[in-house]
Formats: sequence, structure tokens, C-alpha cells
Amino acid sequence: MAGNEQGVAWRRHEDERWIVGDPGRQHEMVPYPAEIAPGRPDTTIDGARLGGITYRAVSLRGPSHWAKREPRQDAYLLRISANGQWLVGCVADGVSQPKYSHMAADLACREITRHITAALNDQPAITAPDDWPKLAGELPWQQAVDEASAAMIAKASTGARDPKQAGALDAHTVRATMATTAVAFAVAVSPAEDGQLPYSLVVAAGDSSALILARGHWRPVTAVKNAGADMPSNAVRALPREVQVTPVSGYLQPGEALVVVTDGIGDPMGTGAGEVGQFLAARWSRPPDLFAFATHAAFYRRGFTDDRTAVAVWHESGAECPDPAATAGAVSESGAVSETGALSETGAVGETGESNPADETGEVSEVAADEAGDDGRADEDDTGPAAGHAVRVAAGDSHDQDFHWFGDEGNGD
Repeated sequence: MAGNEQGVAWRRHEDERWIVGDPGRQHEMVPYPAEIAPGRPDTTIDGARLGGITYRAVSLRGPSHWAKREPRQDAYLLRISANGQWLVGCVADGVSQPKYSHMAADLACREITRHITAALNDQPAITAPDDWPKLAGELPWQQAVDEASAAMIAKASTGARDPKQAGALDAHTVRATMATTAVAFAVAVSPAEDGQLPYSLVVAAGDSSALILARGHWRPVTAVKNAGADMPSNAVRALPREVQVTPVSGYLQPGEALVVVTDGIGDPMGTGAGEVGQFLAARWSRPPDLFAFATHAAFYRRGFTDDRTAVAVWHESGAECPDPAATAGAVSESGAVSETGALSETGAVGETGESNPADETGEVSEVAADEAGDDGRADEDDTGPAAGHAVRVAAGDSHDQDFHWFGDEGNGD
């Protein structure tokens, strides 16, 4: 099947995946099971209609992780406030170098959405648009991000470390074992009196992107990675760390969508003016079928083999708005984390495609080496092997010796 919309060609591969531009040899890459976190799904999909909004979410394990037998490091989590008036979400992208970054991504999503949802549980719908900026600014974004960092440090302390290293851990040490980006948001379920739909978001860390899709065109809400840079960089300021966050608030017009993506989609998309942006705009200008949404995110394009995660929320123009209280207290199962402290294995976040992934024999796969981009990220404040472009942590590395978890979230022993 072939298509040409807005002068940009895309087509279906014989395996039914979408191709945008040059597909390279990604269709030849073979998915191998992850060697850690065996209970973590490779793919999670979610979506529903809630009041006057429709949302879709997907997280996909990237081919670069297939080849290296690594788990999906991307994560997302969606929650609905107790009064049914607010959808709260977080998208997180575990940094590729640290072995347990999938845990950090889950923790970021769990803690940030928990605090923001709690603050909105009794908040009624916004009627006067002028009320929203003040309310959005008073939401506990800073506390939520700080608690997410604290949860990562606490989680790292549960690893079976060398007794000589027992005691409190600092954020720098933890980032060598688990680190993540995060973008969180809150969207009203019902529009204000003027028909506009309030939203607020915050970039807690890293290079994931938030954009608004309006009338077939993309408008970035957050900074676009490497825009205007003379030398592209994949370094990120990842959690856990002390960081001051600044929320951004605004309104969706009827028919517009707020879309939050990890850099597995954001990197090939850029500002949205190129082939990938036009392809997604053509398909996401209105809410697609839930499973079609996932296939759109899974397009083939040479050099882009990272995990991919996207959450989209549409302000449905002129649609009937059922009573959102009927869903009060509901928590999306896409990446939801139980309140008992056990991490859910769904909805996790991934990192950009690393170079030279190995096949099952330990040798570099010709196909994987051809497709995987050298775009793995590391925390820009750290030095040593974790700085600059990511390198794979070899078996027996000190990180493996210092930290070890059992069961589905760790090594599966």
C-alpha cells in the first residue's frame, strides 16, 4: 500500500509496518527476549474516551534493545482524578547506559502522577479561563519531581550492594545505575466556558518533547532537541537530581491535540515539519483506532531504533461529554504502578538506539549495526564511561557487582 499526502510519500511494508522515508534494514532485525526484567512487556497500548477528551498511549521496545537483549526502558502512566475531572500523565525515558533505568522511568511516572493527581482529586472543573494559570502554577510539580528523585535513590539502596558501600547514596551514584527523563502533564476533561481546554505540563528532566497538533501542523510546547545547535548532542540532565521545574500552562482549542513523546519519536520528528512529522500529523489529526495508533508509532526509518513512547490527548470538538464522575478514581492500566510500592511491569520507557548492538552470539549483528544509530544518551553532568555517547555495560562491570535485584524487575533469579 502506498500513499502520498502533502507531497510526502509513505507506504506499507509487506509485514504491514509503515515506512517513512528510507526504511533501511530494520525489517530484518530479530527481537530477542530481554535478559533482565523478564516480566516487562515489550509493548503497552492504552486509550479511552473521558468526558470531552479522547486519549491514546503506546510504548514500544526498540530494535536496538532487541538486539542487545535489553528491556524496554520507556514508560508512561495515566491516572484519572477521583472526581473524574482531570487526566494526569507522565512520559519517561530511561537513559540507556545505566542498566536499571527502566526502574527509574517507572518510578518517575508513579511518583509524579501520584502527587499531581492527589492535588486535583477535589478540584472542580475550570469554568472561567482566567482561573487556570494561577491554579496550574500552584500544583505541586516541584514536590512531585523531588519525590520522584527520592524514590529512585531509595530504590537503589535496596540493591544487593557490597557491604562496604552500605549507607546513604547520593544522586550522582544512583544515576550510574538508574536514570531517566520525564515530562508530566495534567489536562482538564471538560472545557472552560469559552470552549478552551486547560492543560499544564512540566519538563522534569531530559529531552522528551511536548507538541500541540492543530489543523495538521505541529507547534512545539517544549524545547526541540538540538534545534539550532551546531553540534547535535544526546547528553541529558537526568533524574535523580536536584532540579527546579517551571510549569507551562495553556489551552487546547477544539480539535487540537497535546502530544508527548520520548526522543525515539521526537528525534526523527524534530519540529514536525519533515516527513515523520507530516506522516504523524496526517494520522493523528483526529483520534485513530487504538491499535492503529500503535502501528503509526512503529514506523520504519533508517537509523532510528530506540524505544518509542507517545501519549496524545484530543480536545474533541462538539462531542458529547458523558459525566466524567462515572470513571472517578480509575487508574489507567497502561504502565500503572500499584500503591503497595511494587512496580508494574507495563508502560515503561526506552532510550535511544545505541550503536553496535550484539546478536545472540555476542557478536555485532550486521543488520543491527547498520540500523542502530549512535545516539545513546548519558547524563551530561557525569564523567567516565557514562558520559557522552552510551556504551553497553559489559557483564562483570562494577555496576553489576554493586547493584542487583531479583524477580521480574531485576535479573529474574
